[in-house]
Amino acid sequence: MSYQIIEINENNLSGYPQIICFINPKHEYYNLKIDWLKERFKEGLKIKLLQINIRSVTRILI
Repeated sequence: MSYQIIEINENNLSGYPQIICFINPKHEYYNLKIDWLKERFKEGLKIKLLQINIRSVTRILI
C-alpha cells in the first residue's frame, strides 16, 4: 500500500473533477462552481486529497 497527498489548487483543479462535489462537468452549474472555487483559492482555501493505492486500486479521500 502506498499513498500520496495531493494539494488541489487553481492550476490543477480540472484534473480532479471529484472535488467539484461530484457535479457532472456537463451540468449547467459546473463552471459556476469552478469559478467560485478559484475565488476561494485566492482567499486562501486549501484542499488536499489523500490518494491511497492498494493492490493497483486507487482510492481518493477528500
